[in-house]
Amino acid sequence: MAFVEYLHAQPLAHFTRPQLATALREQTGVTYHPHYLPVVLHELGLRYYKPRPVSVRRAPQAKEALIERLKATFDGLQAMGYDLDRVAFGFADESSPQLSANTARLWSIGKAERVVNTDKQRANTFGFLALNGMDYCQPLADSSAESFRALFPKIRALHGDYEAVVVLWDNLPAHKTVAVEAAARRHQIYLVYNLPYAPDLNPIEGVWKGIKRRISEWGLMDSLDQLRNLVQGWFIELTASSSLAKQWMEDILLRALPPKSAISFCKPFS
Repeated sequence: MAFVEYLHAQPLAHFTRPQLATALREQTGVTYHPHYLPVVLHELGLRYYKPRPVSVRRAPQAKEALIERLKATFDGLQAMGYDLDRVAFGFADESSPQLSANTARLWSIGKAERVVNTDKQRANTFGFLALNGMDYCQPLADSSAESFRALFPKIRALHGDYEAVVVLWDNLPAHKTVAVEAAARRHQIYLVYNLPYAPDLNPIEGVWKGIKRRISEWGLMDSLDQLRNLVQGWFIELTASSSLAKQWMEDILLRALPPKSAISFCKPFS
């Protein structure tokens, strides 16, 4: 464990295999065979993975800032007379999956190549991942304010049993226009903007990541229409899992809600 403490004292958080081999040799006097070194590192509790990149422009306390935004939203809804137990909550985002992706690792005999469709076409898609309402996905013509305004009646219609809908989405300029915000309010939809450069704070990003992986596993995509149909189906399949937002709810939502409020948010995860 002395070696792990030594690593904790270093200015780096991540290390290459040669760096660790050198450090082990200098700290312990032992040189490990390259094939055995990963076993030693795992036994020491180290993980081998691809670190998630975080923008240098991201706010240091992004999670706490989002919690405060949500608190202000819930306080405002209560001040307007809304019962938070009758408010739907969801995450919205757009994505543009391409006809091919190369994110999945696959098994093969030998080192085989794959034939894929490299046409630069994209299936622009809008998705809504609901915590306590209805998930929703549809093709999106473009990322204009007009296109987003047209989505609100559909989202509201899916949540007719709720008094209002709270939507967390990103800071795309078209999202923040006066026309878009006014259209949302007309449909009792209240927009909360995520912190810049913090996509990990919006659980729907996990859905798009899963779809990209499935495109990679699929292989040859015949057409853009086929891609659109597959994206629709995969979205429904992936959003059926309650685990997508469970950690987000525990880390952020439950800290933002007033005490004893919106118990319905917990039902999908009980």
